[in-house]
Amino acid sequence: MNDPQNHFDWERFIGLLLAIGVVIVFVFFLFLPPDINQLTLPIIRFLAALAAGLSAYLFAGSLDFVGSLSNRIQVKAAGAFAAFIAVFFLFSHGLPQNPVVSDPQAPPTSIPEDQTLSDFSTLESLLSSGNWRESDRETGKVMLDIMGRAQQGTIEPGNISSFPCEELREIDSLWVKYSNGKFGFSVQEEIWAGLGSPTVVIPGKISELNTFMTFVGWGFADSIFSYEDFDFDIEQAPKGHLPAWLHDVYCFGESEKCFWEVIVAPLVRTEICISGT
Repeated sequence: MNDPQNHFDWERFIGLLLAIGVVIVFVFFLFLPPDINQLTLPIIRFLAALAAGLSAYLFAGSLDFVGSLSNRIQVKAAGAFAAFIAVFFLFSHGLPQNPVVSDPQAPPTSIPEDQTLSDFSTLESLLSSGNWRESDRETGKVMLDIMGRAQQGTIEPGNISSFPCEELREIDSLWVKYSNGKFGFSVQEEIWAGLGSPTVVIPGKISELNTFMTFVGWGFADSIFSYEDFDFDIEQAPKGHLPAWLHDVYCFGESEKCFWEVIVAPLVRTEICISGT
């Protein structure tokens, strides 16, 4: 006949191993954060929380609890749920997040010496033919490739803020040239600078940044237009309306940081790279 105490000892031992594993993973991510894809982080967070919940379940089962089987199961389940939520929250908010680069003096990401400028021939061909929708999408493809995000097809906070200046100037010059000064990052930046280079949206109030977004036809900070609603007719679109490809890609990160990355970061980066301020 099996010894119940021996059974509980094994549950306690396995639960202890799981708890130690969760602590080791958390400490590792806290002090030596690995450079991994953002898609992996939610999986790690969930597995850590699951391990913590199982650990608590096993520990609760080994406690000297007097009661019916249903009461014992309730105690184990409650402990497991509490541990799962606690660890999930800890991994979500207790670890350092990717910072948003908002310092206008931040150095640009340099292109390796043995790497030449990207091939903009397709983009130039599309722009010269007046195909503004495909030009915008090609701009996104080129910039994602330069940032090393082509395979993912997404962006993260900090990508645009460190975009190479030489490449940005080349892309902008093509847009300005073929749109006769109506489209381009520098055109958007000039409009933005004329409003005082605003970077903050005040909830419930019309701010200069909202004014900028309305002027270029992007909507409002709390109600950005869908990319499908953007106007790719150069005769009807507002000045500075394009490029706008960032509105058509997914951003991994907190909503405030992603808002910065899509709306503000291109303006700040253009100010640094093209205006030289």
